[in-house]
Amino acid sequence: MARSFDITAASESIRLDGSRQGEISFTVSNAIGTPVRGRVVLEPEGQTRPEWLSVDGQAERDFTVDGTHTYVVKVSVPQNIPEGTHAFHPLVVDVASPDEQYARGPSVGFQVPRPFVPPKKRLPWWIPVAAVGGLALIVLIAALWPRGGGEQDAGTGGSGVTEADRLRFNGINSYVDLGAPAYLDISGPITLEAWIRPLAIDGVRDIVAHGYALNPPGEVFLRILDGAYQVGSWPENAAVASTPVPPEDLGKWVHLAGVYDGTQWLLYRNGVKVASAPTPTGSVPVAGRWAIGARGGGTERFFWGDIRDVRIWSIARPRV
Repeated sequence: MARSFDITAASESIRLDGSRQGEISFTVSNAIGTPVRGRVVLEPEGQTRPEWLSVDGQAERDFTVDGTHTYVVKVSVPQNIPEGTHAFHPLVVDVASPDEQYARGPSVGFQVPRPFVPPKKRLPWWIPVAAVGGLALIVLIAALWPRGGGEQDAGTGGSGVTEADRLRFNGINSYVDLGAPAYLDISGPITLEAWIRPLAIDGVRDIVAHGYALNPPGEVFLRILDGAYQVGSWPENAAVASTPVPPEDLGKWVHLAGVYDGTQWLLYRNGVKVASAPTPTGSVPVAGRWAIGARGGGTERFFWGDIRDVRIWSIARPRV
């Protein structure tokens, strides 16, 4: 394979501080010979977990001919992880041709120090609910059920919602990992829906996503991309239903739903259809994880704002 990207690391190792955090910079140069949009993926090695790693800023960037970008990678290891040696390396791909134009960077190691017992604190909770009755519902993730009754959110999704009734995402490294259960590897019809209160709409910010995966390639998503709401999947017969985010949605509760009905992707905002995209392919199996607030497995595409009442259905719901 021809050389695609040159990748160098500032050091061979990272020294973590007392909070088990550290960072390192990588320099990535375009060696393809044409302008390209590149994406950095952080690949864990051994027992290293992907959620410990994150890119500071956007993982996808435009490279000019012979262009260079510096990526800062942050490492944050939970306190309950035992001491030990870990490592990872960056993978840089051409977004347009990820299977043909890519390069792996050098391995970087870090030593996790002996943990200490942190004070107890109350954490947010969420409840996965399995398929119910004769419905084709695969999973209903009740993200912090409303505690004051079903009427408190009428009309806005947010009026009367307390701090405990939502999942808050910082746009940097927070997300909910839903794993990769077989019953969520959905093909064809699907419905993805959630209440969101976005605080940023730049770049790629996943609301709920399966993947992405590169080998074989695949992804299913409900997201924000460069100021637009989107729902869709790739790679086969890829189609995306997309609509600009109204300015008034920033900081306000909005209900989004994406549906594949067998012939097209449909996107709804507050129950009103705002976009459609005909395609013979809906949800696709993905060799990856599901997540709320980031790409599956974390590491990038982090949502900034609040999310609640995420639902994933294996049917095209007629009322969303």
